[in-house]
Amino acid sequence: FEDQLHRRGQVDLETAADVDTLHETWARKFEPIAIGDVELSLWIEDEDRRFNLNTLIDQNGAVVARSQGILERLMKSLKITDNSLPQRLIDYLDKNNQGLFEKSAKNAPLYTTRELRRIEGFDDTVLFGGTGPGGPTPGLLPFATTWSAVQVNVNTAPPEVLAAVQKG
Repeated sequence: FEDQLHRRGQVDLETAADVDTLHETWARKFEPIAIGDVELSLWIEDEDRRFNLNTLIDQNGAVVARSQGILERLMKSLKITDNSLPQRLIDYLDKNNQGLFEKSAKNAPLYTTRELRRIEGFDDTVLFGGTGPGGPTPGLLPFATTWSAVQVNVNTAPPEVLAAVQKG
């Protein structure tokens, strides 16, 4: 197993270490591994394929309008209808105590997307998806991160993230 990981890393370095795409060896699923009665599936995803929620606030604690627009478009495309959620997240992140949703605000960057559960309105349906009148809807988590670069990797990003970023 470690040999597979090492070979995949070598292939990435041999082609273009500074560019990741879904056509590289690392982006393919590993063969499932049977462990007793359980089958383990493993894959690697580029974290830069997701929208970084911490980009909503700049170094000085001010709102970044472009990032706010991206989040709003992404949520709309995911059929997340609570329009207060982007502002709730911004109030949670920003460094000031002014805003409609400052109760229990962290006023600092998110360490992990799990922290979203601390913000009112970010329930299981918003985070993981659900079934609505129009059928199943995806949640926010597959498209969001707290640990990527400031820019989204257009070579690996899903269509929902690309559409939200391109309109900005």
